[in-house]
Amino acid sequence: MIIGGMRMCSVLERGAGILGRIVYFLALLSTVCAYATPSAAQLVVDRMWVDMRPDSAGREDLVLRNESADRYYVSLVASEILGAGTETEQRVEIADPEALGLIISPTRLILEPGASRAVRIVNIGDIGATDRVYRLRITPQVTDVDAGADISEGETGVSIRVLMAYDILVVSRPAEARPQIVSLAETGAVLLRNDGNTNTLLLNGEVCPRDAQAGNKDVCQTLDDHRLYVGETWKIETEISNPVLRFKSRTMVRDEDRILEINPQYGSQI
Repeated sequence: MIIGGMRMCSVLERGAGILGRIVYFLALLSTVCAYATPSAAQLVVDRMWVDMRPDSAGREDLVLRNESADRYYVSLVASEILGAGTETEQRVEIADPEALGLIISPTRLILEPGASRAVRIVNIGDIGATDRVYRLRITPQVTDVDAGADISEGETGVSIRVLMAYDILVVSRPAEARPQIVSLAETGAVLLRNDGNTNTLLLNGEVCPRDAQAGNKDVCQTLDDHRLYVGETWKIETEISNPVLRFKSRTMVRDEDRILEINPQYGSQI
């Protein structure tokens, strides 16, 4: 897709404890050719996950910093994620802050090289019975392109600015937020479902035979980190019979991790 002379392609990064982070590579093109001169550029955001707790002030700040030599024109767009983690998941952009339940200020800004700026997120929605899940897309742009001088005679040049845009997870938590993980074993797989009222991040997971020690890489199966949203079912394929699953669970940003041990043969609630 090309927008205003800018070519966009997207890659979805999952795992690594980064909350379903989406990365966009924005290539600013001068002409079409077989030669490209890359230009290093970087926008830094101080965190990828924001919790709006019902017992907090209802506002949080993100800090953006321009570590490149370019002037950045930054736009911010908030969307609500409906049915997060499920087959019916939808990303909905809502222009009206009252309907969205969030105010983002500012939504556009200019960052000079080396400059930093705070962006405020204010939760103005009612506290719900379950999570309200949002994504805040932060996209930097540059306005000029220099094709560079290291191009052989007869070749057409293009300068590509590879800019990373961030998709920040924002969660408005319910009162008495608590995940509830229900497990079920089936042939060749284990199913984990979150029947609670809030999501949780499952870290450092492994599937082991029931009599194996934790961390035994010879017999245990390592799992990617996974955020389990309300109503989501995570299917974990495994050839280990009679397994036990172990995780660290982190529900809120500032919470301490809990150690979970799940025995899906019997079905368990945590």
